[in-house]
Amino acid sequence: MYTLTYHQVMPAFLDFIFPFGQQIYTRDFFFGGIRHENRLLDSDLGPDLPKLRRSGQEIRVCYSLKSVEKTDEPGEKHSPWSVRQTATYHSFDVETGSALWISVKGNDLIQDRVMTATENLGPDQRPFSTKERAFEEAMSIHLINCKWAGEQWRWYLNYLEEELQGGAGRRALSAKVVRERRPEEKEKLEFLRARSMSTKGTSKGRSGMTTFCQSPKPQPNRTRSASRESGAELDGHSQFSFDDSRDIQSLEDKTNEAIFVLNANIDVLGELKVYYHDLVVSQEHVKLFASNHNRVVERFGKQITSIINDLRMQITRAGALLRMLSDRKALVSLYGILNYRNAAASMTFAAKSQESANNMERMTRKMEELTVDMNELAQKTTQETVSMRIITLVTLFFLPGTFISTIMSTDIVRFQGPNGGPGPKTFQAEALKLYVYITLPMMLLTFAAWFLIYKLESRKADKKRRRKSLEKQTAENV
Repeated sequence: MYTLTYHQVMPAFLDFIFPFGQQIYTRDFFFGGIRHENRLLDSDLGPDLPKLRRSGQEIRVCYSLKSVEKTDEPGEKHSPWSVRQTATYHSFDVETGSALWISVKGNDLIQDRVMTATENLGPDQRPFSTKERAFEEAMSIHLINCKWAGEQWRWYLNYLEEELQGGAGRRALSAKVVRERRPEEKEKLEFLRARSMSTKGTSKGRSGMTTFCQSPKPQPNRTRSASRESGAELDGHSQFSFDDSRDIQSLEDKTNEAIFVLNANIDVLGELKVYYHDLVVSQEHVKLFASNHNRVVERFGKQITSIINDLRMQITRAGALLRMLSDRKALVSLYGILNYRNAAASMTFAAKSQESANNMERMTRKMEELTVDMNELAQKTTQETVSMRIITLVTLFFLPGTFISTIMSTDIVRFQGPNGGPGPKTFQAEALKLYVYITLPMMLLTFAAWFLIYKLESRKADKKRRRKSLEKQTAENV
């Protein structure tokens, strides 16, 4: 920005610089044009800067041109051609002959061409030694940019035509839609083929006896086999796919892009030619330009006209290519190739869906059987639960009596005398202590064993539950 401010570059030149730079998506690709400004009249003079050899009387012009160049991107998926652009700014002081050139481009192609055109000049052939030579050299540099804008389009269109004739376009022409034969048709064909392959016949001899003779084996027809091989190659080559349709659309987009760029270049070159022609023939500026300037501008205009004519011829070629691409797309739609492939894919998906539905039906039947089994199991469990309740009630009914009878059968309380007959009731405290000392530890040991087993089973159940939850989370993440 400081450089542009220092040289007093016209602000309109920034519009042509902004589309440059690395971009994820192309922006302002179709933006272009030409801007010019004259400071020749006394009311329009610019600043007088003697140190920079500027008198204030100058012409300023900037424009943007596009062309195609070989790309350096590796890989088969990338196109070997790429549309490149260049932005040029030029100012020329008509009083001192001082000129300023600013060229913005993604590589050094324009710079190398300008350096090549001026590197072999001697000291007495300097392009800016006089005002007239400076103006003539300015036209030469403009021609370098203009020739660059029109030189590679022929080969780029050749590449697009080759892609159409040798790739997806050829497959669109040779593609065949083959209907799948029904089973009964296949049986008829097999029967006819079996009859045609029969090699036996019958004939009668002079004796009247019927003899069987072996017919000679047919010799292979090389022409027919060759035609079949070529037909097989054609069938293998004619497999038109959705990718081919996409490639045809891509070629059509590139052709439309080329036509737009060519028309934009023609507009810029035509306006540049008219601008310099009007500049030197204008009655207001006739005193500022020498007589040889008219010849230089006239020669410049003829060369620009030649470039424009060549660009128009390339537009005609691109238009013909565009019509061919449209015909290929219409041909694909007419034959219904993509529709047939789509229908075939739909039938395949329908068959798979039917198979999936059958699987789901089988699974549903199995689930119904499993549900019936579960219902029977639930009924059996209910019956067993009722039985267990009855057993529990009976046990609870007899439990107190059983406990009392167990205590009464011990020697803690005795109702017999020493001789085994009836006697007074006696209570033995030592026997009760012994009973308690044995029973309570066994009871505690039983409860401790139950508690330990319960805890172990609970831990196993928790670990199993956590493992299942972790597996479920892992499956969901995957």
